[in-house]
Amino acid sequence: MTSKLTNSLLVLIVVLLTINILVTTKIYDQLSSPDLVLDEEAVFDELEAKLWGDKVVALYNGQNPQALYELFHQQAKVKITEERLAKQLAKLHELFGDIEQIAFSNLIKLGEKNSEIYYQLLFNARVSQTESRQATLTLSLIIDKDDASLYGFKLNARQSLD
Repeated sequence: MTSKLTNSLLVLIVVLLTINILVTTKIYDQLSSPDLVLDEEAVFDELEAKLWGDKVVALYNGQNPQALYELFHQQAKVKITEERLAKQLAKLHELFGDIEQIAFSNLIKLGEKNSEIYYQLLFNARVSQTESRQATLTLSLIIDKDDASLYGFKLNARQSLD
């Protein structure tokens, strides 16, 4: 029983890491194109970042993949279906439980391309079902004029496989 659970967890971790690498590579390829202008000074309101974090956490904790999927940018929706997002959220929730608390940590402006600005929002988080309960929540956003949409959602937490 424990061996099956351990193997299942290891497979899930490998799948999630693979997806993360593919998405990160795609973002990097897009952001390193010649028509991209990188700027170290990010102009994004900290309160707005916190609101995004709270919104995503509420949908994650409520296991509402449909509403979360609606927040995603069209570019992200091409890469993941609503059904796949629902399965991944359920697996993450099974592993880590609810996100009990977040604190905005850092903002990274990844760059600009055409009229879009790419940001990464980093949060320290506490989750309910891991040994250390410490986690990191990363949200990737695309801002196009005054319209913001989600491009990526990542939850990392320490999980013992013993």
